[in-house]
Amino acid sequence: MSSNVDAAALLSTALLTALAEGRRLVYLLDLCASALCNPVLVSTSHEARFFCSTKYPFTDPSALQSLNTVDVDEIYKMSFEDQNLKQRLYESPAPLIFDGNFEGGTRRIVGRVMYGKLIIGYVIILESNKPFNPDDDITLAQITCEAVSIEMQRRSRYLQEAENSNYYIKILLDKKPYDRSAMTIWLRRIGWQEHANFYTFSIETNSINDIYPSIEPIRNFIETTLPNCKTALNDNMLIVLANPKNQQQLETIKQGMKDQAQKHRVVIGMSSCFSNLHDLPLNSIRASDTLRAGWLLHGDNTLYDYEDFRLQTMLLKASEHVDLNEFCHEALNILLDNDKQYGTSYYVTLYEFVRTGGDLSQAAKNLFIHRNTLTYRLNKLADLIHVNLESGDMRMVLYLSYKLKDLQEKLTDNKS
Repeated sequence: MSSNVDAAALLSTALLTALAEGRRLVYLLDLCASALCNPVLVSTSHEARFFCSTKYPFTDPSALQSLNTVDVDEIYKMSFEDQNLKQRLYESPAPLIFDGNFEGGTRRIVGRVMYGKLIIGYVIILESNKPFNPDDDITLAQITCEAVSIEMQRRSRYLQEAENSNYYIKILLDKKPYDRSAMTIWLRRIGWQEHANFYTFSIETNSINDIYPSIEPIRNFIETTLPNCKTALNDNMLIVLANPKNQQQLETIKQGMKDQAQKHRVVIGMSSCFSNLHDLPLNSIRASDTLRAGWLLHGDNTLYDYEDFRLQTMLLKASEHVDLNEFCHEALNILLDNDKQYGTSYYVTLYEFVRTGGDLSQAAKNLFIHRNTLTYRLNKLADLIHVNLESGDMRMVLYLSYKLKDLQEKLTDNKS
């Protein structure tokens, strides 16, 4: 215990002296590396920039490549993501030891660098020169994180990167002219390109379900925990621009959004995939429309995907100008009246038939009835409404009518 306290005290004193003298980040990392007898790295929170101590050179090819290139090696980043690093660090104030999936099977101690409640970077200690002593090294790593935090805040360029994200996303949303070279530099710093796979998420800060959460915890979680996500406040919306590098990252982002929606009781809309940053305004609107359609039709605090609500968002926009009931096929009201008068179930029977594209077997399965029973019902209801159910166009009209009627009823209930 005594040696641990002495080492911590010595490192703290050395770092405070260095900070008072205005020493640079790498000098601080060298002090920490000497105390830990292992290489020390610092990554900015977006993982696009690494800094490394000059003591105790290491032989990890992936990490070394990350230090010598603009874009951090994806394999190296994935080795951390496989262990859910960001989520675990977000929930832990102390540095953590991560095992496996690294070159040579060595371990890493990783701690977060904080600016208030915002994670602005990570300290990474490589087990390459000396085996870890968990109790002692975790304490020294925590001291390192605190010193690096002071230095990164003093060198304000690290904080400006977060501000730049808010600035450039708003510029793109507002379609304002901008310095293209400056935009390119920003994209390079965060490891993005102008043409890639992007998604937009919209979170209404003045929540449509009469809950008024603080948006900052949500924003902080997204920026510091979810991979390749940047945020901006725009009017009453928190806009999230995501650039997932693979399907696994996309699923991680979507699950994180769902968790935040439930935890903070908000509703989140998601756009479809787009490949050009300049399409952000259109897809931001799509995400917002999806948010409203999902809440109106289902009323759950969750993530709603535009791909599941393309038709509903289109109809919702149309409802702003016309009464949707005007376009519903009259057959639906005939079946509703018949069901009410005679206790039949023709309305739901026809819906399942047209929803499955005229697939008798699947519709019967969904209705929990025999296929012959379904055929009998369809023949009876066809005599009532006088339509050709074998026509694909007619089935499409009827299916659309069901959607129109459902949405109009939801809108009416919402107004009342």
